[in-house]
Amino acid sequence: MDKLTEKNKEMFRDSGEKISSDIITEAYSSWEVVLDETLVNASMIMYMKDNNFGQSEIEMWIGLIKSAFGFFWIEELVDELESYNKQRDKYPTLESYMPKLAEAYKIWTENAR
Repeated sequence: MDKLTEKNKEMFRDSGEKISSDIITEAYSSWEVVLDETLVNASMIMYMKDNNFGQSEIEMWIGLIKSAFGFFWIEELVDELESYNKQRDKYPTLESYMPKLAEAYKIWTENAR
């Protein structure tokens, strides 16, 4: 998502800054890094689901991601990526789906506050 975040920075700025305000540390120096890392972790969960990892192992990783990194929206992001995968005829690339993803982040930000 690095290039996608960079290309679509303004689309994510407000929600990115709000959703990551408590997470920014030395390891995650900016909201852009937080969003990139969350997408990496969501992709890992998607891989686990697609490759028949056990539900308990997936849930353990989700819990770890939430508690260790503070990515409380990881499950919602995984759900959103699954929705994207089901609509590949309409959204052939993740870049084409970025406006929908930005809207989802706005919702998650509002629900978190």
